[in-house]
Amino acid sequence: MKVIDIDPFLQSSAFVFEQFQITCKNENKEYESNSDADVLTMIGLTGDIRGQVLIRFPVQTGMKIASAMMGGIEVSHLDQMVQSALLELTNMICGNALTIYTQRGFALNITPPTLLVGKSIEVSGAEVNTLSAILTIDHTETAEISVMFEK
Repeated sequence: MKVIDIDPFLQSSAFVFEQFQITCKNENKEYESNSDADVLTMIGLTGDIRGQVLIRFPVQTGMKIASAMMGGIEVSHLDQMVQSALLELTNMICGNALTIYTQRGFALNITPPTLLVGKSIEVSGAEVNTLSAILTIDHTETAEISVMFEK
């Protein structure tokens, strides 16, 4: 029986962030947003596993990440270019994680990503398992990554 775990997503997150000179470590602490709004990117999983991958962080953190991805360009608001960068970040993390799962014998694919912005965004699914981890980004910023999949 094939078992899903969150480790490929954690490994992939560290690898992808490193490409933009951003440190990313898994921390054993709770996610706490320090802003009025969060950014939530979602991407679907299909194939041997059906579900969603969610990455959540405060808007300010999202803008810092997008700035690094765009070569340090100053970012002052969550415009279309910043949103595109964050969607691409999600694609990169999930694509790399799927490579690891493929090496483990899974047949998986991802759907196009979606981005949501708002206060107190809550996501739930009927009869799903959820694996979550907290990421510390550049030693001060916090993000949450969750994998929700059908039982």
